[in-house]
Amino acid sequence: MAPDVTDGNVYGAEAILENWRLMSLNGVDLHFHPKRLEQLATGSLLATTKTTVTITESSLRQLFPHLVLDQDMKEDEPRRPSSLGARLLNQRLSLCGAVHFDWDSSIGRVARLESTVDLMTPMLELLGSLEDVARVFDKALLTLDGRFLANKGLDSVPASN
Repeated sequence: MAPDVTDGNVYGAEAILENWRLMSLNGVDLHFHPKRLEQLATGSLLATTKTTVTITESSLRQLFPHLVLDQDMKEDEPRRPSSLGARLLNQRLSLCGAVHFDWDSSIGRVARLESTVDLMTPMLELLGSLEDVARVFDKALLTLDGRFLANKGLDSVPASN
């Protein structure tokens, strides 16, 4: 990757790799399956993907902290999910998405790597209403197109499951 590569959210190979590392350390159970590759133009490639993700206790805490209740809990008690969080817990979602690669032939490296996924469709199927989907993503540290919000909430220390 080019030193100034971007994924549309962060810049630099180290920052992109750090996002991937933090995802794996924080209980994000993710399985990525490329389905199709298509050359769009010289130096531009689009990969269509299917990704499955399980919402674990750890990923609920890290990505949807507003759905985890803390009130009136003793320090040694585990956090419990809210009723909406409980509906998400241990659910496996199948996400359609794409990864767009732009190649810089002058340096022989990837200059841009941008991925998007559709979280709206599977969340709506799971929760049954747009109101509940809106409540889930209102204070989430993840957007409906799968972007992390500036590493907020993704701890650098692994969370226990």
